[in-house]
Amino acid sequence: MKNLFMIFLVIFWGFCGVSLAQVDLNKNITGNSNNHQVHSSSNTNYLERIGEWPYGPSFSIAVDSVRDIIFLGCGGGLLILDGTDKSNPQLITDTIRTAGLIEDIFYDAATERLYLACGEGGYEIWNVEEPSVPFLYSRNEIYYFDVETPVGHVQVRGDFAIFECAWGYVNSVSVSDPYNPYQVSLNGFMGN
Repeated sequence: MKNLFMIFLVIFWGFCGVSLAQVDLNKNITGNSNNHQVHSSSNTNYLERIGEWPYGPSFSIAVDSVRDIIFLGCGGGLLILDGTDKSNPQLITDTIRTAGLIEDIFYDAATERLYLACGEGGYEIWNVEEPSVPFLYSRNEIYYFDVETPVGHVQVRGDFAIFECAWGYVNSVSVSDPYNPYQVSLNGFMGN
């Protein structure tokens, strides 16, 4: 049974890889709007990212109770919903795509910013002043001894965001300038 499951996974991931990548044996890359190229070790094949399916499980939700807006993390995408009609929320936009799976969301009503903890994708800060056209302030990673640590949870107090990361680390980040956040401190011990 285990072998059958492993064969299924290999076939499934192979199918996903072929459907998400365009192989050009002549090294002629066309239509590369994202400039995401992966070169094989033999330099004979080039893969080009031509799209992704951002949605997955919902691990997090945040609410703007003043404007009745719901922010729902769905894998690597975020849905912004109008919650005015509680029995039938309406989609405002689904244009936010993240660098990793959204594990936690913090909405700061005072600044109308979303802080997203995106696991191995680091963390992101978004402006949602106009929910139909959100824009990205910054996308950042947190490093501990030059190793990127996945970001799991986020809380914001004033100009500081506190990120709980893998391996038991807690990082304080100044977000007074959301375009250029910087680490203020970290706390934790390997293996916590």
